[in-house]
Amino acid sequence: MRHADRRIVARVSDRSSRSGRKAAGLTDVRMHPALPMPAPEFRALQSEERSYLLEWQTRVRAIGIDAVQDLAPRPWPCPIADTVIGIYKLGDELASWLVVGHAGWWAVSCPDDGSVSQSLGSLAGALALVYQLGTRQLGMQQLGPRLVE
Repeated sequence: MRHADRRIVARVSDRSSRSGRKAAGLTDVRMHPALPMPAPEFRALQSEERSYLLEWQTRVRAIGIDAVQDLAPRPWPCPIADTVIGIYKLGDELASWLVVGHAGWWAVSCPDDGSVSQSLGSLAGALALVYQLGTRQLGMQQLGPRLVE
């Protein structure tokens, strides 16, 4: 499946009768959307960073960021940084940005143009930069041809 895993999880619970006994053979199945991340992924992040990343992903949907994926477990031809996070815009097959963390420092890379940010002291700082770049791109898309004038 593309980007983040978009599963639907069925939660099953036994229904009890009014007397408190379980009704034989009755099962209550309700469908709940699974959180798109960070299940067992993002192991290199501290729990606070994982929580922040999840909250951030929810907020940035408004600027067209569709998915966040832990790329560190993928096979790489050489040793890599501690954390590599792919950030995808809606409809894109390739990551628009890579957030790379190593030894407490972070950088943001844009594969489209090959740019790399300066070192940043936190994941929150790196994600703030991605948000800034994303809103700038969104503004350019909304301006469309008027940008050239």
